[in-house]
Amino acid sequence: MDLRFGYSHDKRIRTVAFAMISATVLASCAAGSTSQAPASGIVPPPPPASTLPAASASPVASPTPDASGQASQSAFQWVRSDPEKANGPAAESVFAWSGGYVVTYHLGPTVFASRDGQAWGNAVALKPAGGDPFNFLAEGPEGLLGVSSIVGCEMGGSTCKVSPPLLWMSANGSAWDQIQDVSALGSDPLIAAAGGGKGYLIAGLKTLFYSADGRSWRSTTGIGNLVRFTSAIADSHGFEVAGLVSASGGYSAAVWTSSDGANWTRTVLGAIPTNSEAQIHRVGLTLVVCDVAPLATGPGTAWTSVDGQTWTKTDEEHQVFWSDGSRAMAISDDGVFVSTNGLSWTKVSTSGDSNLSPKGSSVDIAAMGPSGLVVVYIGSVWLLLPPK
Repeated sequence: MDLRFGYSHDKRIRTVAFAMISATVLASCAAGSTSQAPASGIVPPPPPASTLPAASASPVASPTPDASGQASQSAFQWVRSDPEKANGPAAESVFAWSGGYVVTYHLGPTVFASRDGQAWGNAVALKPAGGDPFNFLAEGPEGLLGVSSIVGCEMGGSTCKVSPPLLWMSANGSAWDQIQDVSALGSDPLIAAAGGGKGYLIAGLKTLFYSADGRSWRSTTGIGNLVRFTSAIADSHGFEVAGLVSASGGYSAAVWTSSDGANWTRTVLGAIPTNSEAQIHRVGLTLVVCDVAPLATGPGTAWTSVDGQTWTKTDEEHQVFWSDGSRAMAISDDGVFVSTNGLSWTKVSTSGDSNLSPKGSSVDIAAMGPSGLVVVYIGSVWLLLPPK
């Protein structure tokens, strides 16, 4: 079972963003949120490793992933996978790309890279020291793009502070080069990033930023009756962005598509609660846009499409899930589920479980990559290996 091209959904970032949305709505009726970070698309998922620099194929050497020592396994298997040299605070986020995984820690901040999610390389300090690790990752023609945009809100207050955006580029996830000039990105929160064969896209609250190389950016603004963007994806034909637009009596979910990052076509999907996000995925032949509420649990509403233009409203069993472009996985209070279309789910058996392994709807920081699903759970890193 090949699990590739994933994203991270960062509960910490999402929760802070919703707090920011509430405060901003009171001030200007223009709200912001963050998204489950990029990864699937309208057509085939992001480009394979062969389109990246040669050094990107194998960030670190690693053994055959089978922590149990058995020659085969018949169930999905949980393996504890904290980087050995990650002393100190808990892991912040995990990201996946065609060449492996990246996990971030706030101290430093630092980054660890792995090809299989088990054998991690040395800690790499991001510059500037004392800043924030990136909270979005996109894979494109020039390698990996890490994006940091942190929103901090006072507890119980109505004001929020947005940290200046930070960008890094990497060919292999093990060495990162900070991009010095980010002035084109402005000062508003950045809520999603996506990358594919056509380049890179960063979504702000109401602005989309496109770059062919991850270093030089241009912006697109004033797209219809936009309330805010909420998530973004990329594929070999271009980009898709989900968000909210003003509608009679409230908000509607909408999707924007573009082949070049400059010209966009919008499709309005249907009503969505004002405190929700519209999260977009590709799973097999199906595009899925989910209505994701804060700290989502239980079923929700979704829209599906096979061409990105015609959409059908339906029910979604799992509001939060992770896709590799061909398969999806979800973790709930009832266990682990797998889907080939993002709508019909099958519960799978797991082994290697303990009282500490990831469980329940509180699991929402994860990424699907070459070996399986990597999860950050209560600050620790876990790998869910598919059956052999």
